[in-house]
Amino acid sequence: MNNDYWKQFYKNKHTLRPSSFAKFVRKFIHLKGLSVVDLGCGNGRDSYYLGKDWRVVGIDNAVQPMNIGEKISFIQMDIDKYIFNVPIIHDLVYARFLIHSIDDQLLENILKFGASLIAVEYRSYKDDKSQWVYKDHERKLRTNQGLINLLWENGYELVYFIEAKGLAKYKKEDPLVVRIIAKKI
Repeated sequence: MNNDYWKQFYKNKHTLRPSSFAKFVRKFIHLKGLSVVDLGCGNGRDSYYLGKDWRVVGIDNAVQPMNIGEKISFIQMDIDKYIFNVPIIHDLVYARFLIHSIDDQLLENILKFGASLIAVEYRSYKDDKSQWVYKDHERKLRTNQGLINLLWENGYELVYFIEAKGLAKYKKEDPLVVRIIAKKI
């Protein structure tokens, strides 16, 4: 991932309103006292929102938002380094718009991390292909079945799946996205 691109992106994008995915996850997973790791947390907008109910650690290599109290903290670090070097177990791995930005090995490492729940939202490989070519950063085409198979191979079962437009609207953009929630079996 291009850190300079993301540093500039978050410098210019200051919204702290939670994504529709964060709102969905908080309603869908109505458990109390969860420990959440928000991988690729960016400016922390979803971490702050999820931190209303749960303990959240946001991880991002490009930026480090401000910690708030004891329930919400941020670490500026490579996700791989966090997974392999920080002996913290989280109940939920939350990753919005990260899965289509990472390589296969990092995805496998995330799934082996051992969380009991995983919640991801990513751009569908069926989306408009012009949305996949950027000069400053790249996106990985992932098939839904490929990710579902990886989840299964790593001991997860699908709890929720949807592929639709209207889930992640931003200004004039309305990408085709996938939402998955899976739990360890």
